[in-house]
Parts: sequence; C-alpha cells; structure tokens
Amino acid sequence: MTDPDRVFAQFVEANPVPGETIEHGAEPPDFDPRSEVRLLATRPARSDPPASLRQRTAWTVSIAASVLVLVVAGLWMTQRSTTDTGPANRNEPPTPDVLARQWQDAINRGDVTTALELSAPASRTIADQRVAEWQAGLAANDMPTTFGDCEIEPVTDSSGRVTCSARLGDLVAVELGVAELQAPFDYNEGLLAWRPFTGGDISQVNKAYADYLRQYHPDQYDEVCGSTAYESGTVLLSNGLALTGECAELAAPLSRDVVEWIRRGRPEPQD
Repeated sequence: MTDPDRVFAQFVEANPVPGETIEHGAEPPDFDPRSEVRLLATRPARSDPPASLRQRTAWTVSIAASVLVLVVAGLWMTQRSTTDTGPANRNEPPTPDVLARQWQDAINRGDVTTALELSAPASRTIADQRVAEWQAGLAANDMPTTFGDCEIEPVTDSSGRVTCSARLGDLVAVELGVAELQAPFDYNEGLLAWRPFTGGDISQVNKAYADYLRQYHPDQYDEVCGSTAYESGTVLLSNGLALTGECAELAAPLSRDVVEWIRRGRPEPQD
C-alpha cells in the first residue's frame, strides 16, 4: 500500500499555501471569512467589450442579415421568372425569317433531314427531298446559297410568305448573271414550303449543265441527270436537268468546266 505520509508530502509540495505549513494529522486552522474575500478580490473582474467592438459586431450582423435577405429575394424572383415566362418563351416558334435562314443553313451544311423537318408536310415529298439534296450538293462543292434581308408578308397571324434576297454560289449562275435572286417560302404554323427562285431565269443555268453533260458525259447524264433516270413524279426536271443529289454529285464538280465551255461559245465536242 502507498505510504500516507509520502502522499501527503507530495500533495503539499504540489499545492503550497504561502506563509503556512500544515502538518499531517494536525487540526486545520480556523476558517477566516476575510481570507476568502481577499482571494476573491485578487481575481480580475470580467469586463464588457469596448463600445467600438460592440458597434462593429452589430454592423457585421446587420450587413450579413441584409445580404441573406437579398440572396433569398433574388432566388425567389429567378424561380418565379423561370416558372412564369420560361415555358412560353421556349414554346414560341421562330419568326418566318429565322425559319427561312435555318432552312438554308441546314441545306448549306448538308443536313437535308433538318431542312425537311422545318418544311410543311406537303413539302416533304421525294421530289422536294431531291431538290434539297441538289442544293446541298452544290454547297458541298463550295457553292452555297446565302441569304440577305428577308421580307415578311403575313396573311394571318401565323401564315403568309417570307421572301429573302439570295445570292447563289453556283459558278454557272454567276457566269450567266443570275446569281442574285429572291428565295420565297410560304409559311404556316411555324413550318415552311419552299418555292422556286424568282427574280431571274435560273432555268438557263440548269440548261447549261444539261447541255454540257449531254455533250461531254452522255452516259453519266442518262444515268443520274436525265429525265429517264427517275420515276415520273418523283423528281423536278428543269430544262432537261433532274435536280437530285445524284445529279449534283456529277454536275457540281464540273462547274468550272461548264463556265469555261460557256466562255468558249458552247462548242460541240470535237471528233
């Protein structure tokens, strides 16, 4: 067991009482209330924070509360705006001029599917698709059609005609001076119906292609550009040229040759 005298000695050494010695086993001294008073008097009193610190703390709390209110209000207004106006804006169809530009942009990048999706059901026939593929074939050979200003002629709130100024990139059209045309579309309920170009005789461009191909590439012409190459009613023929993607694959790469042929007076092939 632990020696009680040794334990007491260690206790006294760790907790000395200045000016007094307490012997082990001795009676404790009488309690003097004044000594407790003196002990309490020596403890530092708790002081309140300075006025400036209290003021800064109050300002900090006030600013934080204001910021919180603004954030909550902003979130509420954003949610309300999205709920009230978002769906209506998303469901609002593009204007007719925007639709026409979207249609031509799709053609220029070879996306005939999107062009047809922008078209009215009556303008999604196989002949319409093939005309779109003809134009896409020209664009694929660095001869796109670009639109300028568009004019809208409404008939009702959701139908009418939109006509855009068009510049053909077709080198043969440029050579023949018919590259500046008008591109009309009928529109109804957010969909388009493509109409042939106006403002110039585009058929002479098609005739130049047809005549050149018949003279210099007769077999290929009969196979993909002639009237006998397709079932009746499934292709648009213009001055002997079938406006199809297959014909564009033959004709478009030869556009420079056709231009040179025109400049030489459209000579007959030499035997």
